[in-house]
Formats: sequence, structure tokens, C-alpha cells
Amino acid sequence: MKKSLIIIIVSIFFCACEQDTDIGKFTKTKFPFELPEGIVEGDYVNFGYVTVPELHNKKNGKSMKIAVAIFECINKEEEQEPLILMSGGPGESNIGSFTNLMSGDFGKMLLNKRDVVLIDVRGTYYSIPNLHCPEIFECENELHKLNMTTEETLEFMLKAVKKAHERFVQAGINLSAFNNSEIASDIDMVMKALKYKKYNVFGFSAGTLTVQFLLKNYSESLNSAVITAIVDIKENLAAGSSNTIATMETIFDVCKTDEIYKEAYPDLENRFLSMLDTLNKNPVKIKLEDKGDTIDYYITGDKLSRWLTFGMYWNGQLPATVNKLINGDFSEVQATIFVATPQPTFSHGIGFSIMAGEFINSFSMDFPYNKEYEIFYNGLKTAWHSPQFNLKMSEIWDIEPIEYDNKPIVSDVPTLMLCGEYDHVCPPKYALQLAKGLKNSHFYLFEGMAHTEVALSPCMPLMLNQFIADPSKAPSDDCLKSLNKEFDLP
Repeated sequence: MKKSLIIIIVSIFFCACEQDTDIGKFTKTKFPFELPEGIVEGDYVNFGYVTVPELHNKKNGKSMKIAVAIFECINKEEEQEPLILMSGGPGESNIGSFTNLMSGDFGKMLLNKRDVVLIDVRGTYYSIPNLHCPEIFECENELHKLNMTTEETLEFMLKAVKKAHERFVQAGINLSAFNNSEIASDIDMVMKALKYKKYNVFGFSAGTLTVQFLLKNYSESLNSAVITAIVDIKENLAAGSSNTIATMETIFDVCKTDEIYKEAYPDLENRFLSMLDTLNKNPVKIKLEDKGDTIDYYITGDKLSRWLTFGMYWNGQLPATVNKLINGDFSEVQATIFVATPQPTFSHGIGFSIMAGEFINSFSMDFPYNKEYEIFYNGLKTAWHSPQFNLKMSEIWDIEPIEYDNKPIVSDVPTLMLCGEYDHVCPPKYALQLAKGLKNSHFYLFEGMAHTEVALSPCMPLMLNQFIADPSKAPSDDCLKSLNKEFDLP
């Protein structure tokens, strides 16, 4: 008996030590997907996993594997600090989002003087475990085939959330471990495992939250930070519906005061709100094509509101779109309604954990909005970022809220901020507020541009590359002068 006990104790000690020695180490393996033409694995590109603790401040013996892709610098003689690229969501796979770009001009420009590191943050597709939710994709696809009321739609979405939650719980996944504080700690551990002392980081949309936690907790590791479509670290997307309405008001005001737009789009705001009311009372049937099937889809004002707020992520031509809808032209809806569903590698679960853990108190707040837009606001209830959805989602997700200190971030890390004038979920006011605590920050407004348009513009990579090459000075804004800032005319 005594001998058996000794063996058990030694075995436990050995296993614990074995696991501890894996923490913070990079293990190389093959890419989990076929690489695009022009990228050769093992040449200057490698993939693998860094083992990190489930909770960085509590050594509970559990760990996760963070997927990492490293693209090595082409010009070693002039090599500078590496760059991390972070996409949005929360839930987008950074490896899935950026790998294809690395074989093109964007990648060649960045790799000329530095390594580029793509990290699938905990919970995203290529890391282990991931919080990928096929249930949510199935739900989104079914929504276009079922003609439900707004309340029925919301309940249908929540049933999909419940299915995903039950699956994760049964698998023993600690959903409370997925948050931006842990993600930031993962990233710094990954970079240390790869032997980098300092690094640059780029974040887009939800990725800017992680960058803010890096600025807050790991400033000493950062050479520079570049953020576009900045999310507020306190509000997150809780004010999304309120901000969307404020953005629409701003655009409609331009159409009221500019003589050219006033003539092209007369009384656009009132006609838009009236159209939503009419469609709620008398839905219009259109045809949708889905993988060879034809679907009868009934457009209501609420459904149109939901589609429009998704479209505003990349559509900076709202007046032209609204004018078409008012005139009974729903071709844009037919062409893009399925595009609103994220890429197949999107992992909704990490977003649910972040919303339920970090921002549940924000979703309970009452953000003011113009009550004349009540009919539009009600239609946004079924948007994935709406307070109505997220409050009910958080009840299902059932994790303890995280109490962060709400002190403003203070850092002297050189930071470049790029914002779209008509970003409806991450308005420029968030960047300006953040800039107050960043001593070496530079703010640029992309006039006339929406949320995703900034990241897709030709200016963004140029300004990014120029800034990280020399963060001691502001990049040139010459390219901004060539961007289209006008609304299209009908």
C-alpha cells in the first residue's frame, strides 16, 4: 500500500512537471490547410502551437494550445521588430484572415523588413480548444428561409446559442477563460516563446480590444501599435444600436444640408423611416437564391433594419442604398444577404464569452438614441451585437462577469489610429477618448468611410508600413487626399 502511494505521488509530480515544461514552448507542425500559391511551408513559413496556461494567474494545471503562423523576413540584413496582425469579430481567425494576403503585395511589403506573426487567439478556429459554433451558422442560414417575427427570430437565435453552450460544457471547456486579458497574456507568452523581445501589433475592430489590453498590461513589450475601427474598452458593442442611429442621422443631415444631395435624395430620412413602417405592416416578397434553391423571402421593416446595419460595416454609400430600397429595388438585399454570415472559420463562442464576461454590465446600460428612430431600433434587436440579444445570450452562457478597473489606459507606446467617419459601431469618438492617455498617438480620420472600408483602403497598409518602420514620427497622410469622400448619386 505504501509503495503504491509513493508511485501515485511520483506519477502526479511527473505529470505536473511534464505539463509545466510545455507551457511557453513552441512546437512546430504542419499547416492545417493547403497554403495559397506563392507560400511554401518550411521555406520561410512555419506553423505550430504554443502551450499556454488556461488561466495565467491561477496555475490549475490546465492548458491550451495557441496556433501560430510565422512568416519570416525576406531581407534579413535590414530586419526590424516583427509585426502581429489581429483581425476582428471577436471570433475571426487571424491565420484564416491574413494567410492569403501574405503571398500578395501586402505581404511582400511587410516581409521586406520584418517577420509577420499570425496568432489564432484562444477560442478561435485553429487553436485548441476552439469555440467554433456550427449551430450559429445553421441558425443564420435558416433565418432566411423561415418567415418569423422579430421576437420569434430572437428566440430562434437563442436556441442555437443554448445548443452551442451545452456542447462546450459537456466537453469540459471553461468558458470563463476566454477574455481579452487572458488573450493579451497569451500573445506576450507566444512572442517570448518565439524569442522576440519587442514587437509591433496591428488590430482591426474587435482586435483593437486586445491591443488595448496589451497597451495596458504589456507596454514594455510593444515597439508600436496600429489600430483601426477602435472599440471602446468599456462599452464594447453595447452602444452599437445607439451609435448606428447616430451615424445614420449624421449621413441624413448631410443629405439635408448639401444642395446636390438635397436635390438627389429629398427628405431621405423621413421616407426611410416611413418605408420601415410600411414594410412591417405589408411585407414585400422577393426571391433569394441559395445554393441552387429559390427561397420566398418576405421583407419587413425589422428584417431590413437588421440587414442594413450589417451592410453598414462595409457600405459607405448609405444614401444610394436607402434610395433604392425606398423605390422598391431590393437587388442589394438579394445580392448580399448571405454575405452577412461570417467566414466559415469564424468562432462565435469567443465573442459570446467576451460579451458575457467583460461587457454584460455595459449591455445593461441605457444608451440614448433619437426616439424618432424607434422603429429602426426595434429592428436591431436581432443583430448579434444588440443589447437585447446579448443580455439574453449572457444568461445562457452563464459565466461570472469580470471586474476590470476602469482607469483610462496610459502608455507612451507610439500608436497610430485610423478611423472611418461613418463607422457605425466604432465611431471616431472612441479613438479620440483613448488618445487622451496615449502620449505618442496619431489620429487620422478617413472621411466618408465606413467600418471595414478603412482596413480595405489602399491607404491603410501604406500608413501601417510607414509607421512601424519609424514609430518616432507620424506617417504621411498624402494618400488620404485621393480617397473618394463623396456620396454616389442615383
